[in-house]
Amino acid sequence: MTELPTSNQQKLEENQQAKTKLHVCLKESGLDSVTAIAIGFEKELSSFIDENHALFKHACENKPDNSARQTLLGLLTKEHIDTSYRFESNKDASEAMQSVFDNTVGSEHGDKFQNSNSQQLKLVTHLWLFIQGRLGMDYSLANDHAAATAKLLSRLSRSTDDEIRVEFMASFYDGLNIYQTENKPSGFIHSLKRLFNLS
Repeated sequence: MTELPTSNQQKLEENQQAKTKLHVCLKESGLDSVTAIAIGFEKELSSFIDENHALFKHACENKPDNSARQTLLGLLTKEHIDTSYRFESNKDASEAMQSVFDNTVGSEHGDKFQNSNSQQLKLVTHLWLFIQGRLGMDYSLANDHAAATAKLLSRLSRSTDDEIRVEFMASFYDGLNIYQTENKPSGFIHSLKRLFNLS
């Protein structure tokens, strides 16, 4: 027997993922509008969905009063904690490996090698902050989380803490823009409140 070509296997996996409640929730939340992860995170996103779809489904069943998006926020909070811990516990080895790449192939080509823990942490952080924005949550809390994660990641990056934080906050604003569009106040009462600066 011959093996299926990789592209057919990949399409089959994508079709299976599309049927999971987690993937549907991400799509309905506006996953396609998270510009920071549109390119270059396909493998990590696929892995995230594969590893978490059963837990997400179970959490939705156990907390029927929560919306799927609130459950997704809880899942992403858990994943962010776990992924941050994994990254933190492997950072010395990752820094040493990055140093070897930089010294043997040069920093220009060393950047082509991606640290899987770093990529996973970036993906989870972008998704987590996006969902926080999507739920209309507080900017300052999201910014604090973005800054803390950026500080972790900057040790293996050519970017500064602030540059990474700004990239993360762009995902928060991607979500917040959708939230504000869907929850745009209207009507006579809102006009009166604006007139008297009450809102």
